[in-house]
Order: sequence, then C-alpha cells, then structure tokens
Amino acid sequence: MDSRLHPVAALRSPLWIGALAALVINDHLLKGAGIVPAPITGKLSDFAGMLVAPALLAVLVRARRREALLLCHLAIAVVFAAINVSPTAAASWSRLMGLVGVPWQITVDPTDLLALPLLLLSWSAFVPVMSGGAQLRPRRLIESSSTAIGVLACVATSPPPDTWEGDTDGELRYTPITADVYIHNADPDDELVVRIRELSPDGEFDCDALESDPGRLVTSALLAPAITWTLPPLTNAAVRDTSRSAPCYAALVESDGLPSAVLFWRASMFVTQEVEGRIDDPSELDDAAVIIDPRALGPDVYESARGIVYPVAIDGEEPTGSCAAQGDGERLAWSEPPYGAVRLTSVEYGVDGCFALRVDDGEGELPPAPIAGSVDWYLCVPEDSFPFVAGDQLVIGAKGGAGVVVRGVDPDTEQALEVHLVRANAPNVEGLSVVAFAAPGCAPALEDTCGTISTHAVLELAFGADETSAEAGQVAHLSDGDAQLDVHVAVAKRRNAVLPSCAEGPGWVGADIEYVAVLRQ
Repeated sequence: MDSRLHPVAALRSPLWIGALAALVINDHLLKGAGIVPAPITGKLSDFAGMLVAPALLAVLVRARRREALLLCHLAIAVVFAAINVSPTAAASWSRLMGLVGVPWQITVDPTDLLALPLLLLSWSAFVPVMSGGAQLRPRRLIESSSTAIGVLACVATSPPPDTWEGDTDGELRYTPITADVYIHNADPDDELVVRIRELSPDGEFDCDALESDPGRLVTSALLAPAITWTLPPLTNAAVRDTSRSAPCYAALVESDGLPSAVLFWRASMFVTQEVEGRIDDPSELDDAAVIIDPRALGPDVYESARGIVYPVAIDGEEPTGSCAAQGDGERLAWSEPPYGAVRLTSVEYGVDGCFALRVDDGEGELPPAPIAGSVDWYLCVPEDSFPFVAGDQLVIGAKGGAGVVVRGVDPDTEQALEVHLVRANAPNVEGLSVVAFAAPGCAPALEDTCGTISTHAVLELAFGADETSAEAGQVAHLSDGDAQLDVHVAVAKRRNAVLPSCAEGPGWVGADIEYVAVLRQ
C-alpha cells in the first residue's frame, strides 16, 4: 500500500479552490473598495490564507510524508504568529520579501491570530485528499494553474486603502523599523515604490576615496541586489541592513519617474535606532531621514538634513593623462613555471606582450628549431625585463605565494643574474623597499571592470643607500655597491574599492604593485 502523500491532490479539492478564490477576490477587489467593512476583509484574507498556504507549501517542497506536511503547517503558524506580534519579526519578513522584489507592508495586529485554528481544518480536510492522490487521474493543467495562482495570491500585495485606521479590528500600527538612515515617503496621498542597493558585503572600500565623489564612484558593479519597498503615504523604510557594520556606507536609491541618488555617510554620523513605521508630522522626522517627495522636481526630490544625498553622475568626467585608470592589460602574467634546473632552448616574444619559452633538461645539443605548439612556459612581462637567451642554464623557483624568481648568469658580463617577478603579496627583492603613494593631483578613477576604483600611484624605491621614484611603465635603476637593480614597473596604483571575487590583482584596498626586478651582482 502506498503510504506517501500527494499534496498536489489538495489543489484540486473544492475547499482549497474556494479558499484561493476568496483570497484573490478579497485582496484584489474587496479590500479598500468600501463594499465590505474593513474588519471583515482584514480577517477574511487571514482565514483563507490558513487554508491555502500549507497545501501550497507542501507542493512546493514536495512533502511526501505526514511529518513533512506537519512541518509545513508549523512553519506557516510560526511565521504568521511572529509577524503579527513582533514588530522586529515583521520588519525582517518585509526585508526578506523585498530581496525577491515582493515587499510586504505588514500591519502588526495580534487579533489576526484568531485565524490559526484554521490550520487544524486544513490538516483534517486535506490529509485524506492527499492520501488518496495516487488514485486520482492527473490533471496537470489544473494543478499547475492552481500552484501558480496560489503563489501569486500569497505574495501579491493589495493596494493600500484610503484610510488605514479601519483596516483591522485590532490595534493598528505600522511596523517600527530599525535603522541608522531611513527613507520617508513625503507624499500624503500616493504610495511610492523605491529600490535600494547598498554596497556589496563582499567588497573592500576606502571611505575617504568614496566620500570624495560618491555620485561618480558608487557604481552598479559595487552594489548588492536591490531591495524593493512599496511605501504607503508618509511611511518609512530602512536604507540598509543594520546587522552588518562598516566604517562607512553607501546606497543607490531609485524610483521610476524620479532621478536616482547615491547616499553616503560615515558610521559615526548616525546611531542605529527604532523609528516609527509612519510619521505624519514632518517636524518629527530627525536628521537620519532622507525625505523623498515625488511632487518635487529634479534634485529637490531628495532632502537630507545631514547632506548625505548625492546626484548620480551621468557620464562623469574621469581622470585623464597620467592620472587615468590603469587597466588589467598591463599586469604580469604567466603559466605554470617549469620549476627546477632547466635550459632555455627557444625564446620568442609575441605581439601580445608575452614570451613563449621552451626548455629541456640541458643534456645534449640545442634542438635545431622549436617544435610547433611545444611551449613550456608563457611569460607576459615587459620585453626588456627578461635578459635570458636560448642556451642559458636557469634555475626557476617560487617566490612566496604569488611570485617567481629565475636565476642564471648574464651572458655578457658573467655576473650572477636574478629576475624576480613580483605581484600581489609576493615578497620584495632582499634589500629593496617599495612604497606606493597616491600621485599628487590625481583623483580616484573608475577602472573598466568590476567597478574597481583606483588612484594612480608613484613608487618610492630604496636599495641600500640609493633611492629613486618610478611610475607604471617606467624603469628604476638602483645600485648598492657591486649590485645593480633594475625595477621594471608594470602596475603602480592604490586600490580604493574592489570586489575580490571579480577583480584581478589583490583583493584588498591599498597598494596594487607589480614589477619585474632584474638583479645583477
């Protein structure tokens, strides 16, 4: 005997279809229309929802056993009870639904708990139907349609009524919010749909750089997915998730038909507090409020007492010349090196800026010509930074976690020769000090990918008593006694914002340096 449940069978039952119809008609036709008293429409949705939701959840999670169906009923009960007795739970649920683009404006009303006994009716009425589902002839169209309509009915929000005081027969109050900065819909008559994108929690950010020009530097690539809020007149919503902390915060605020704006503030400017969900009197709004008035024009749509609103720069002017952003095309790159003692048999430099190197174990004569396609090591560095030629005996070793050192003998001077490939966190050449300073007069610049922000840098180099400076694309010549050091600078900048999961190079703010150091001694 098949003891499994078939939850989809409940979606064909007259009771479930009737409850779904009542839910749809009540939420989208009766609420706010004045046909039925508001207390009745307020409770009718709750009663119908207690019949629709458990079976629908069981279908979505494919509950096949009574234990799983019981968990579905308990989950509905716990969530429903929490959002009707706890403002904090209601606010959390609103934010969660906002993440999927279906925000709820929840009214905390403990009297709605009167609907919970309907879960017992759901269990007693639908378990027998689900138990006999295997013998029912499948009706895929009905089942699929019922599921789709049920999901939409359970998450769709009905339009706010003209007056909120009569929406429930219990105590009505908007859900208080927890926020350091919040937005306020200043329109007394119409709701406002707002999308908010805060900085990605995966990013690393230099607050000083972002603060210098938030409207230009805070771009879509650096932001988390949008949370959508539907704000009834004179209501509030938190700008960010206050469970996360950082030295500074930024968010993009968008609303159809209104100019977009970037909000930027330091953590020290505001304290996290509980704010009423609705504030009718403008004088009661504190300086943490960003007031949005859709009736205003242009930049006057937004108002902030602390001046944290910045217009989004459209085609903002980026630094040019030597201050322009340096792309990733100049970075050092190489394939897996042939570590150990080898002999170079062929050296070819291509138009792509990379060497194609072939090696062998050094036994016998050099091959007369390279074998097509038999490249042992690709090395992308400045052409004049790799002094070795075919026939040279080399020792190739690792340098820290991200570098390589190639040792050999200069064929012209017979000096010991070392070529150090340095990038990311690879250690410097022994005796060499390198410090990156933001170039004077250069503003932070947007790179081409990943929203990365960087500032052109000047390297201050010291080797023994010798000191000099260099920038990207330049070669610094240093000496210390009999040792000569040439530093071919490929990348020299300071990163101001980076998403480590996206951008090449180091995954932190600060110095971003790559160079080839050629040491002769």
